[in-house]
Amino acid sequence: MRELEVLGNGHLRLDFADWKEFFETEMAEQLRSQLKSMIEQALEAERDYYLQLNYYEHAPQCRLDYRNGYYFRDFLTQLGRLAGVRIPRTRKGFRSRVLPRYQRRQAAVNELIRQAFLRGI
Repeated sequence: MRELEVLGNGHLRLDFADWKEFFETEMAEQLRSQLKSMIEQALEAERDYYLQLNYYEHAPQCRLDYRNGYYFRDFLTQLGRLAGVRIPRTRKGFRSRVLPRYQRRQAAVNELIRQAFLRGI
């Protein structure tokens, strides 16, 4: 992107190509952040369903497991890399179905890598 020209009234002068590039990068970043928060909310909801308890809710005597904080993982999607996704954990080792253990890439990205390898790229 070339240097931006500032007009007299404080606005920036952009041609269509620069404006389109700026809009696409900004939109992609917004989509990645929204996807990251949706994944984190889905993981927390899945953990709460597994525990059958909400925060600060007292449990009966037969409690299954306890919350044990979070760990962070990078995750590669078709939209790009999601850095530092918060993965909830429990003391006995909760296993998520939304994001299985050791998974670092979306299935579509794995398929794209396979296709590129088969085509010799």
